[in-house]
Amino acid sequence: MAGSNCAGGDDFAVFSQMGGAVLALLGIFATVAGLLGLKLHGSVGRIRDCTKGLRWYLAIAGWCFGQLLQLLAVRLASEPVVAAVTTLAVPVNALLAWRYLGESITRWDWLSIALMLLGAGLVVFTSPQ
Repeated sequence: MAGSNCAGGDDFAVFSQMGGAVLALLGIFATVAGLLGLKLHGSVGRIRDCTKGLRWYLAIAGWCFGQLLQLLAVRLASEPVVAAVTTLAVPVNALLAWRYLGESITRWDWLSIALMLLGAGLVVFTSPQ
């Protein structure tokens, strides 16, 4: 019926936004994990000189899978939501590098991570769609 407002459509839009945000976040974790795997299981230098064992190929597959998830997230959620969530790649990278590579994180780094999480959360939860 023309002019009617279906509440179910609004529910789907909220589910779609949150689903897209979660998919983008999972994609970020997979992408960063793949990059860390390349750092841990590949030798430094040109791509032709890398040791290409099973773990190296799995790291490449993880990176590709993460990129695919982020691409699919754009189909579900609006661009501002996906863009806000993908900015979390920086803190995710910092946290995983701290955990697995022994990188140090300063107080300013922790504050920056908290502010990025807050900003991304505000965009995701207050997005008009």
